[in-house]
Amino acid sequence: MIVAGTTNRSTASSRQKALSAYVNYIGTDLLEFDSFTSAKLNGWAIWLIHAGHTIKTVIHYMKHLSALYGKAVAEGMTTDSGAFNGIVQRLATLSDDAIRISGNPAITLRDLILSTDATQKANLAKDITIFAILAGGIGFNEIATYGKDDYTGDDPTLKAMIARYSKPRNKYLFPLRQSERTTRQMHEYVNTLFSATMRINRALTPADVWSTIAYDCGISPEDIMSCTGLIPAANPAFALTHASTSDSDRRAAIIRRVSDMLTCNPTNWYALQMRQGTDYDDVARRIEVSNGEFQVEDIYYPCREIARRTGRKLISENKPVVAGLMFVKCRFTDITAMMRHISDIAWCYRQTARTGSAYAAIPQTQIDLYQQTIGIFTPSTEIFPVGTLPIAPGDRVVVIGGEFSGQPAVLQQLIGPDSAPTICRLTLPGANSIEWRVDTDPRLIRKITEQQYDTLVTEISAI
Repeated sequence: MIVAGTTNRSTASSRQKALSAYVNYIGTDLLEFDSFTSAKLNGWAIWLIHAGHTIKTVIHYMKHLSALYGKAVAEGMTTDSGAFNGIVQRLATLSDDAIRISGNPAITLRDLILSTDATQKANLAKDITIFAILAGGIGFNEIATYGKDDYTGDDPTLKAMIARYSKPRNKYLFPLRQSERTTRQMHEYVNTLFSATMRINRALTPADVWSTIAYDCGISPEDIMSCTGLIPAANPAFALTHASTSDSDRRAAIIRRVSDMLTCNPTNWYALQMRQGTDYDDVARRIEVSNGEFQVEDIYYPCREIARRTGRKLISENKPVVAGLMFVKCRFTDITAMMRHISDIAWCYRQTARTGSAYAAIPQTQIDLYQQTIGIFTPSTEIFPVGTLPIAPGDRVVVIGGEFSGQPAVLQQLIGPDSAPTICRLTLPGANSIEWRVDTDPRLIRKITEQQYDTLVTEISAI
């Protein structure tokens, strides 16, 4: 209401942008006064810098959001929690020269893990880079002097790399001709290998890259700094918060979690809720013009065809099963980049209600169950999965999902190619010897025996 009543168009636009950015960060369309806390405002500043904004822009947004909050307090809508006290001043003390990491470092590292290089030097540079990041962002000097017995963790990727490079007579794990270089020369050499392999600014360290990836994995800034002990050069707003008090076991668990996400990088489904005034086409178009920043394997927005009569005309239209709810299938390395791209028009469900927690991955088995229940599938869903019995006209079947779930039927006709029919024409027995004929998706029926069919028909007749 205050934004709408602001007469200065420039101020109104700035206030709306600040408010929208905060709503995007919170992750839902519901914004309450309890959402304004010091911790969340600090987290918002970190999130904005991570998304590519400058400190100057963050201060600009913070001032306008603070002004809106102040007016609400003045009108008695809420009491001042003190959340905004001093935050603009603290932001102003931060350096505005964050060193950006171009592209998506998680994808870059994932590609490195899967790549095979021809030359020995290229392989060494690749392995040093992977080791430094998966081990939690260890420094250049530590990499150069890392011994084969220094690692005490249980990460299989790192253990395999150590086994490959360990030599009985070598003092250090990686053969970098340490005896021929001074400490400074060694630092510069490893820095060159690392920055060239990751294709990033030489001023960035493995800890900076690991911090960025860990943040995308849903690790809190406080836990990130407890592992590295540093404020990442790519995000000076981390200085607004403090490192958590984590013991060595917890830090090792955090590092292992990030490593597992990078090395496994599974494909999962994620649930998106469209924001008010947004439709499916808006989100789909935005995803389509990603410019290679992320990849989405599949999009699922189940709709039903609804027929309605207008005068003498019968008009059909598609209606979503759940309005505004859609699903995307992608890898963890893509979901965060995608949400940075579309967060103004849709938000993604997270593992917990805590702002900044990891996005909630939905296993394929749960999506399969959901599709079967509502009877609407993605094109990639198998018609006859491995292990299911083939069907043919005359077979007794049971409908396992959709509107006729639980109904026994006789398969009359398969419409479409033999290997992948698109429609099954069924006859469903009803009360008083009345039969119904329906067309359904072949993925919604399962072959049963004559005895099972007769039992189900008897049960239906008794109702």
